[in-house]
Amino acid sequence: MSEEEPQNSPQNSPPNSPPSSQSEEEPNPAPEFFAKKKRKRPNTLDIEEEEENMVDALIKDMNKAAEDDEEANRNELPALNKLKMLDRVLKFLKVSKYHELFLNMDGTFVLGRWLAQLPDRSYPGTPIRKGILEAIQDLPITTENLRKSDLGKSVSAIHHNPNEHVEIKRIAKNLIEKWNRMIFEIETDYSALERPEMEENPRHQELNLHRLLNQESTSQQTRIPKAGLFDFKVKPAPKVASDKNQQALSSDSTIARLKKKMQVRKRGKRTKVSTQMSVDGRNLHI
Repeated sequence: MSEEEPQNSPQNSPPNSPPSSQSEEEPNPAPEFFAKKKRKRPNTLDIEEEEENMVDALIKDMNKAAEDDEEANRNELPALNKLKMLDRVLKFLKVSKYHELFLNMDGTFVLGRWLAQLPDRSYPGTPIRKGILEAIQDLPITTENLRKSDLGKSVSAIHHNPNEHVEIKRIAKNLIEKWNRMIFEIETDYSALERPEMEENPRHQELNLHRLLNQESTSQQTRIPKAGLFDFKVKPAPKVASDKNQQALSSDSTIARLKKKMQVRKRGKRTKVSTQMSVDGRNLHI
């Protein structure tokens, strides 16, 4: 008989039949799915190298723009190269994570060159001066950075320019004062500054007048006098005698002579007024 045998279907197959060999050979897609999800971590060395290359390219472009502007100024042409590149530089300086790398790669040198005077003794454009000075305020510039560049000289020249804008001069002045405090190691935290009396006396107790007088009498050092307060509730008694009767004036004293002259002058004025002739002919001496 050539009858075809019916294929085993899931419905016709017995309930306890083993699974087919085709299901065992099918691959499980789960490992491949999770393998695609995994991402390789970028190498930190590659990132640092890319950042260094980016900062180096920016500094080279800034130096090139400064050179082109100086050459254009010598040829009496408009110096617009730094102005065209200003937005790119300001956007870069706003990113704080590049500040230290920028300064370590002599970024202060190129910033000082951008703010320096041109060959004809003119200054860069107002947007360049204002934008670069505002960006410099956020940079962690050190004393070593200032020594290796002319940035301080350029900022000082802008500050002393009599034709400079008030706002730009204010920013330049703040930078100079900040750098001076850093160079001369002047304390900027005024809350830490305390009077010597407070350091000697930890409880901050004020000395009373009796104790202060005793210290002044026993100490042999010269003290600078301090002005007293004039918030008296009771008027203090004067130490100088003000009784006029007690001050006997001699006839030869200067005050006595002046008083005598004043009395004579007053009498003379009275006699002159009384001898004046009126319109009716009164007081006329014939």
